Amino acid sequence: MAHRLFLQRTTPNCWTWNCSEKNNSISWTRIARACRNYMVSVISRLTQQKIYAKDTFLENMGRPPISKLKSCDKMLGPWQSQLCDIQGRLFENAGKAGYNSEQFIKQFMTSSLAKELDSTYNRMQWAGEEYLLEEFADRCPNAPKDGKLYHNEVLYWAGYVYRYWHFLTGESSKDIYKQAPAETMNTNYLMFHCMDTELAIEDLKEIHRQKVKKRSKSGRKAMSDMIQSD
Repeated sequence: MAHRLFLQRTTPNCWTWNCSEKNNSISWTRIARACRNYMVSVISRLTQQKIYAKDTFLENMGRPPISKLKSCDKMLGPWQSQLCDIQGRLFENAGKAGYNSEQFIKQFMTSSLAKELDSTYNRMQWAGEEYLLEEFADRCPNAPKDGKLYHNEVLYWAGYVYRYWHFLTGESSKDIYKQAPAETMNTNYLMFHCMDTELAIEDLKEIHRQKVKKRSKSGRKAMSDMIQSD
């Protein structure tokens, strides 16, 4: 028998599926962004029940989570999830402010501001995205406001994933950027943004490993050719 599920908003940032036939529910934080049909299919697979949602549910709920009920998000505490969301909105606001997307991401990820967000405790971790953008402008006054702008969804996803990556592995923002620079994030957004965040990070790290391997192989070949020519 299929059980009817209803979506209820339990807090401003939390939605819960409640089952009418059983004491069964699934909760997640509304981190923003996502593919709505994908989210529903994930919930359907997890519960192994057919979902009968009201026609108005998707219209009223706003944008669902960026990675659609990410199972790995259970690893993060509430403040960590919030900080991922804040950094995502920071990147998005930077695009709206006209910052060159590639240069903004590079300067932010290698800045003292990102380093402070990486720390165990820092007052910047409690600041909102508007304040952080003002702080970035003060610390990086020469950040260009001309050039290519990434789509807002790409910027949000990149900011969110970078912060999640730090919480997942403990790597610094600077080291994370070396593995997945802005161009890599922009190029792979369409393929990765519908994936579980942890899986997307694994794939981004694999892309980096393949690039390093290719460069190393090319370097050895160049060295071999030079020796042979001598």
